[in-house]
Amino acid sequence: MSAYLIGLLCTGCTIPNQNIAFNSGTIKRVYCSANSVGFDFHIDRLTGEVFSYNKKTKSLVDFNLKDEVPFASFIPKSQYNDISNNLEMINFKTEISDNAFVFTMSPAEISYVDGFISLTLDLDTLEIDLDADVPDSPVPVAVIAPIINDQISCEYITPESTKVESLASTGH
Repeated sequence: MSAYLIGLLCTGCTIPNQNIAFNSGTIKRVYCSANSVGFDFHIDRLTGEVFSYNKKTKSLVDFNLKDEVPFASFIPKSQYNDISNNLEMINFKTEISDNAFVFTMSPAEISYVDGFISLTLDLDTLEIDLDADVPDSPVPVAVIAPIINDQISCEYITPESTKVESLASTGH
């Protein structure tokens, strides 16, 4: 707790393992950004489950990428439906492995396209490691991965909630 207080008083100071204040509890909120563009997500540090924040119920619900499309209310319905249909062609898998959060995307139908993109986030250092096999990529993964790994930085931020709402109670 004292490291947390020192961190508040020492804005801009570098304190070893500045994430120590966020090590209690299993629900974590992580904010990642690169060049002023960022995103955040809630995860269960033990199971790897990902959650979205429901403003109405002030609780966490199972993550659904379709609900996270930025500026969805400004996108014409037909274009949003196209986006939604394309998202259905992607499998998303999350897990915790060796104290790291692993997020993997792969084609839902292997017959259309092959490959995967996997992003690993070390839960202590919050360093990112991109791994991928994208056969049709115009840029080799060996070229783009180090750039992404170096440009994205992540930090723990205060969760909007730690209360998890079951799908049955949300009507989904």
